[in-house]
Amino acid sequence: MKLVRKLKFFCLAIGFHALFASTLFAQDIQFKAVTEKMVEMGESFQLVFELNARPEGFTPPSLADFNFNGPMQGSQSSTSIVNGKVTQSSSYTFTYVLQPKKAGKFTIGAAKAIVKGKEYSTQPVVVEVVGNGQASTGTTSGGNTQNGNSDASQGMQEGETEDLFVRIELNKTKAYVGEQLVATLKLYTRVSVVDFDGMKFPTYKGFFAQDIETTQNITFNREQYNGKVYNAGVLRQVVLTPQQAGELTIDAFELGVVSQKRVPPQSFFDNGLRNFTTKLISPKRKVTVMALPANKPADFSGGTGTFTMNVTVSKESLPANEALSMKVVISGTGNLKLINPPQIQFPADFEVYSPNIVDDIKTDLGGSKGTKTIEYTIIPRFEGEYTIPAFSFSYFDIKKGTYETLSSKEYVIKVTKGSASSSQTVVSNLSKEDVKIVGSDIRYIKNESYLKKRTGFLVESFGFYSVYIISTVLFLIILILYRKKVRENANLSLVRNRQAGKVSRKRLKTAAAFMAKNDASNFYTEILNALWLYISDKLSIPLADLTKERAMEALAVYITEKEELSQFEKLADTCEFAKFAPGSVSGNLKEIYSQAEKTIELFEKKIKK
Repeated sequence: MKLVRKLKFFCLAIGFHALFASTLFAQDIQFKAVTEKMVEMGESFQLVFELNARPEGFTPPSLADFNFNGPMQGSQSSTSIVNGKVTQSSSYTFTYVLQPKKAGKFTIGAAKAIVKGKEYSTQPVVVEVVGNGQASTGTTSGGNTQNGNSDASQGMQEGETEDLFVRIELNKTKAYVGEQLVATLKLYTRVSVVDFDGMKFPTYKGFFAQDIETTQNITFNREQYNGKVYNAGVLRQVVLTPQQAGELTIDAFELGVVSQKRVPPQSFFDNGLRNFTTKLISPKRKVTVMALPANKPADFSGGTGTFTMNVTVSKESLPANEALSMKVVISGTGNLKLINPPQIQFPADFEVYSPNIVDDIKTDLGGSKGTKTIEYTIIPRFEGEYTIPAFSFSYFDIKKGTYETLSSKEYVIKVTKGSASSSQTVVSNLSKEDVKIVGSDIRYIKNESYLKKRTGFLVESFGFYSVYIISTVLFLIILILYRKKVRENANLSLVRNRQAGKVSRKRLKTAAAFMAKNDASNFYTEILNALWLYISDKLSIPLADLTKERAMEALAVYITEKEELSQFEKLADTCEFAKFAPGSVSGNLKEIYSQAEKTIELFEKKIKK
């Protein structure tokens, strides 16, 4: 028995070793160089060569352009077994500390290593060395600062503009009306940033603005600006669509930054670190917006970019009083949200409902991309053969600089005679229990009859005319009310005005769901949507023209109390800052939600149109 146990243990050990060895040998060899892409003259930095297998030999590249120390060798390994699967990871590093001898771009060649008799190489890396290594005492053109006062632990420091500023960067400063451009709000720093203290975003008067989704935390990358290297972080990115020609101005934005610096210690236990709060203000930016060429086609949709159009109908033959749908899908890149649906001439005998418009659009650094789907529900009322004529859709192609036209084909719809159920009223749902026999099959025969002499015809009676007049008046009243309702439903602005409160409450319910999940980002997004879309619908202000200034002017007509207006403005600013601040603001979600509810209720009471 002992011999059998030893054999089993020996076999298991061999199997485990084979499995471990196969896992080890099966791994891919990875050999790479890691270093900074940009450094400043006089700055020391690391160059690390990483290998995931034990090297039998290592040959570094030439480092003649740098003063250096090294290499310093290091290694680490780990093994894990999950569900019988053995995984081993190893890391062997060769680290150099480099200091550039002069400014310029330098290529560090490939390092070589030998693993199990086979040679592996890294990819060459390029390091850009900028500046002259001397600190400048001038004021950068990147922005201005305004310093305030604070206590000893949260003090202020004058003259931080050289090492800390904000800018608005544009990917283009000249564009057509409707052409999209990207504004990037960035922070440049050469000091340690530990927190943010309030942010006021710029206004985009004359633009339709769409935020690009970014992470809550700021990622800093090294960038050169005015001959110096900074850690640059993106605070916010916005796709802007100019709505009018001329020179448009993007206002400055403000950011409070808490930075940390080392000062002489004041006691033995003092670590010498102090926090300083600085209010940064970016410069304004100007954009030259050119008007579109004058020869606009009659069917110009307002679209600017590159688009395609696909048109389909659900059926081309159907009985009368049944529904079919026509779907128009516009795809491409550009100002999709602002495109107007094409004009389609439907036959007079077709009942056509207001189209259902669905935008599936993603906004990134390349602009807005996706589809706009316009779906019409159509009900032919009479038998016959009908033609939906071809229609066209024109847009301005930025790359070509010309108007382009997309056309559909002509559709012939054959409408057959509808079934009886579609044109007649049928009484159904009767059961045997609905019919009851009272008394007997043969009613009681009366013995005496009373006859009365006819005094006149029914049409000559007062009752006949009374019923006729009353029914006619009722019919006219119903007809007037029906036509009024049809006109109101056709007036999309009026419908949105009436439903603004209901729609905003639905959005608040969605915000409440995010609040329950403690999802602050989506919570603030829904609160902002509820507020701004309510104002857009209630005051009939198109989203493309809706700015904070215009909203405040329009609200002031109905809300005369300045305190109530300022509470709304403060709520909107709080949500804007909380949504885009990099993870430092959480806020009291319940309080914000309560304020939003009260604001909507206040607007509903005071805005009467």
